[in-house]
Amino acid sequence: MLPRFLADSIANCPQQFSWICSNGQISLDPFPRFQLSTSGSYTFTLVVENAFGKDSLRLTKFIQVSDLKNLEAGTDSAICFGETLQLSPSVNTTIAKAVWQPSAGLSSDTLLTPEWTASANQQYTLTVFDSLGCSLSDRISLSVNPRPTVFAGLDQKILRGDTVQFEALGNASRYKWTPNQFLLPSDTARTILVFPTTTTLYSLRGWSVNDCQALDSVQVEVDSVLSSTNFPKAQPSFQLIPPVAAGTRQLLLRAHTPSNSLISISLWDIQGRKVAAWPDERPNSLYFEQLVTLPAHITAGIYWLKWRQDWAVKWQKLWIRPE
Repeated sequence: MLPRFLADSIANCPQQFSWICSNGQISLDPFPRFQLSTSGSYTFTLVVENAFGKDSLRLTKFIQVSDLKNLEAGTDSAICFGETLQLSPSVNTTIAKAVWQPSAGLSSDTLLTPEWTASANQQYTLTVFDSLGCSLSDRISLSVNPRPTVFAGLDQKILRGDTVQFEALGNASRYKWTPNQFLLPSDTARTILVFPTTTTLYSLRGWSVNDCQALDSVQVEVDSVLSSTNFPKAQPSFQLIPPVAAGTRQLLLRAHTPSNSLISISLWDIQGRKVAAWPDERPNSLYFEQLVTLPAHITAGIYWLKWRQDWAVKWQKLWIRPE
């Protein structure tokens, strides 16, 4: 605190002023300021002088000095959009009042330790006052890290025993699927195949490079009345043969099936479009085997083979690897 003393009007127009404080400080200013570090009684002596001589006046007063010396609004921080941060400023003494400016985004602009909800980058100024009315101010900068976009896919309905594919879409740097049951190849893969036995809600969590999270979910409804295993006639097995020429793959299909059954085989992409089909066959034995060639326009990816035997239908996924 810097007490200031105003000189009274003095007759005969003094030309020199000398202020002497009992703590040893001297000032020649008619309106001096003294730096006082502790509360206590101080004596101030004023000596005035002109061409006719000099005179002095002594004043003793108890002066209370503020203890408010240090203030830190806090450490500059960044958090994820929508999260809250408890502000924790530090001040060296008890205060009577605190004011934050601006107030937007704060739970209170008069509480020393408010919560900030991250919605936009902001710089705040904190001003504190003690019981004497003395004040200090400091600033803090707070930043918002955006959350990633995450999309798990559309809800699906399958027969018990079937498989469905989902792909994590968005701009996250890493993903995790839960639950991790009935799921391939792993719960951290971007593209997964799931084959739940009961209706299941799969959650997809994505993290940004700043470790901010976003969540989406997709439901797989399993028809418990019908299932792909309800068709006992066709029990096909599939074996992929390496390509015989660039852009061409051959697929060897084998199955144990009653003779005289009409066998139809077609290939479908994951959007549900038929992309290839082969001529129907009626095997004359209990063992069926057919070598088919995949058309050149079939690219690497996940497909479904549709096997129809008379009235029975079975689906089986086919992964065509890049060459």
